[in-house]
Amino acid sequence: MGGFLFKRKNKREQALSGIYALKQGECGKITKIDVTGNAAVRLSSLGITVGKKITVLSFSLFKSSVLIGCGAVRLGLRKSLATKIEVEKCVG
Repeated sequence: MGGFLFKRKNKREQALSGIYALKQGECGKITKIDVTGNAAVRLSSLGITVGKKITVLSFSLFKSSVLIGCGAVRLGLRKSLATKIEVEKCVG
């Protein structure tokens, strides 16, 4: 009988995920931004950098984009860009 092998993730790996793993109203701390070029410069100039806390404010219809808040900045991101930003869920 063939079996499937499932790799169990430790707590640290479970906590790390993209913005789309967060639900509306949840917050997370940015751990990695895998973006280069003009997009990286724009995110940085808006204060979206590693170590900052973000909150998911809302998703668009069919989750094709996401509205996030970081400090006083509110920013809409396409799914293609948002999936390149890894976050660790805030506890409590």
